[in-house]
Amino acid sequence: SSTVQSCLVPPIPSRVAHTMEFSDELQHALRVYRHAQSAECKLCNRRQVDTCFEQKQWRRTLLGRSACCIECQDAIILLKKAAYAAFGEHRDDGTTGSSGQLMLEEVSHDTLEFWSVGLQMVTGDRARQYGSREQGWIAAMLRRWLEVELEDQQSAALAEALPPDVPELPGWLDEVRRETVLRFDVEKYPFDLIFNDMFETSNLAKLHLAKLEDRPPLCPTLLRSYHAAGVKRPRGMRQAVRRQDAHVRRFRQSGPFQRFLAVYRAFVNEVILPVVGHGEELLFQCPPTLRCQMPSVIAMGSPHRDSDFDAHHGAEINFWVPVTKVWGSNSLQIESEPGKQDFHPLELEYGEFVVFNGSQCLHYTLPNSTDSVRVSFDFRVIPKSAVGNWRHSVNPGTTSELAMYDFVSTDPAEALENF
Repeated sequence: SSTVQSCLVPPIPSRVAHTMEFSDELQHALRVYRHAQSAECKLCNRRQVDTCFEQKQWRRTLLGRSACCIECQDAIILLKKAAYAAFGEHRDDGTTGSSGQLMLEEVSHDTLEFWSVGLQMVTGDRARQYGSREQGWIAAMLRRWLEVELEDQQSAALAEALPPDVPELPGWLDEVRRETVLRFDVEKYPFDLIFNDMFETSNLAKLHLAKLEDRPPLCPTLLRSYHAAGVKRPRGMRQAVRRQDAHVRRFRQSGPFQRFLAVYRAFVNEVILPVVGHGEELLFQCPPTLRCQMPSVIAMGSPHRDSDFDAHHGAEINFWVPVTKVWGSNSLQIESEPGKQDFHPLELEYGEFVVFNGSQCLHYTLPNSTDSVRVSFDFRVIPKSAVGNWRHSVNPGTTSELAMYDFVSTDPAEALENF
């Protein structure tokens, strides 16, 4: 009981009150001070001084959050050990948990009888040790904790059982996003010339041989690729890496990038929509992701499926459009079907592109051991009927240009609003 009393907020000692006269202002100041150095435990509802809370819990009180005192935490640990001991005595293998080192963590209707036995053991032991009147709050606190845990478990189980709030994927989707190589008209969609402008070069494949100036390149993707390949860069280019947000804004407002977007939108509506639309409108990624991989001993990224990341929708159809010739280690490595692991490089000439199931198929790149730079762009489209109430979201505070895109509609009426 002395431990309990030492935690509670002390009153002004009576002997001091009798021997000294306090002004109203001083008495108020003392009350404010005592209140500031104490907090209410969220489980036992007792107001206690700061030393009765672990440091992490006390920091929560300073931030205005609820916290749990040390004594309640210790009592819960004892309850978990006692419940495990009761559980062990009823197991079929005859072993017990009486060592007290293991704990029963989950509160559910299936284990509630063991928690009840554990509660009786803990409250009985403490009553014998400290007296029933002093420790009556322990039983009430532990019962309240069990009720909250049981409600949380039931809510979690219900949420897990509910189906996701998205429509069923169309039956034709898997066939449409099967790995297929397609061609486009390079005269009508001159991506090579547009990329030459955006990357400020006349030979994309030989960018790694270009003499670098102190001025950073127009395109942030090119700047990042020099950095990733470990190319020695002038001071101005190194500093630009730390100012990526401003660099991305300038690039996306530039004439070359705006021309690229205009051709890209036409490409999606005139080439992609007829291939995968199945008579319905699509949502497509805008802007697409620009990529550049220099010859290097470092791979860009690791094997992954897009569905590994929460920001992606399960009905996405992936498109990869190289703007240079790609082969071997200078290309994207993919498996042809989910789980098949028949990894192979996509070998494409300029004017060819591939549709594949990047949502479910593993894909990755190797260190580029060729003497040719790979330049490409990729994007995803989603059938509108499969979208439901899903919305693409970006991590607040992200600094990656790769995540700075949205999904917009091929529907002309909606396109006017999006653009």
